[in-house]
Amino acid sequence: MIVVGVDGSEGGAAALRWAAREAERRSTELIALRGWSFLDQTAHPISSGFDAPYTVDDVEAALEADIVAVLGEDAARRVELRAVADHPAAALVHASETVDLLVVGARGLGGFKGLLLGSVSQRCAHEAVCPLVVVRPDHVDAPDGEGRVVVGVDGSDPSRAALEWAVGAATARDAVLDIVHAWNVPVMAPPTMNTVIDLDQFEESARQFVERTGAEVRAAHPLRAVNAIAAQGGASWSLIDAAVGADLVVVGRRGLGALRRMFLGSVSTQVVVHAATNVAVIPAPH
Repeated sequence: MIVVGVDGSEGGAAALRWAAREAERRSTELIALRGWSFLDQTAHPISSGFDAPYTVDDVEAALEADIVAVLGEDAARRVELRAVADHPAAALVHASETVDLLVVGARGLGGFKGLLLGSVSQRCAHEAVCPLVVVRPDHVDAPDGEGRVVVGVDGSDPSRAALEWAVGAATARDAVLDIVHAWNVPVMAPPTMNTVIDLDQFEESARQFVERTGAEVRAAHPLRAVNAIAAQGGASWSLIDAAVGADLVVVGRRGLGALRRMFLGSVSTQVVVHAATNVAVIPAPH
């Protein structure tokens, strides 16, 4: 089951189109969700002011109109409507507890045009219980059989979960899978200690790790192609660079408990904020 956030914005429309295509691939149910409060009234036509009798029926009517406008009447009939009286981010995070995939647009109605990520998508990226896909409104996927999926690996449990999800995504799309392992020289000692660092050793270790990972994937899954890439540099920007022109970049998210929203420098957060393509965030396994 897939839940997609639809709020009448360009980002919400892009997320709905992506989610509808993904639901077809998976032969699964699609639910369009709109969180609302008395401060989030949306009607067709747009009401001129605050409407005290505004009800769930009004929300569902507006939601249905948005779905028909994006998908057409026939496809809209296959989408379940869900209006939730709650802040949109909270409603989506709650919905993630019982579904297989959550899909949101990178920016909603409250986003600034110059930003790649809005507050709702940012909160979902940190707190969603299930895998999350953040859809860029200006991104267009390649046709199945021609695309590319990128995933970051580092040997941790979150990255293994991300790799497993990425393999499934690449299989469903008959896409090339790029497995990226970023490596860098650790800070070992001040320069004054004349520490000798063998860069070739670090590079060779990274290359062996990612090639071994790629070989394991090739042996277990009949993908169109699997590329193993060892990239020198920070993990975030190595993935962002590798994802240029890809359909999807997949990252694992570490479970950081109640403090997770404080860790704004994490790899997953940086990729979601800065990548120009669609991003899948896979939570750490429980």
